[in-house]
Amino acid sequence: MTNQKRLFEKLFEKLFEKLFEKLFEKLFEKLFEKLFEKLFEKLFEKLFEKLFEDGLKIK
Repeated sequence: MTNQKRLFEKLFEKLFEKLFEKLFEKLFEKLFEKLFEKLFEKLFEKLFEKLFEDGLKIK
């Protein structure tokens, strides 16, 4: 029974390891996706604002 118990422990260990690995992978994927989305959105917003302002000043 000890071998069986150890086998189940290893099985559940691997199962939860994979489960949490996928969970955190998806979590951080979405987190960084939103973070970079907002970052680039603001970056390009400011860039085009500045270009437009500078373009009007040149004329």
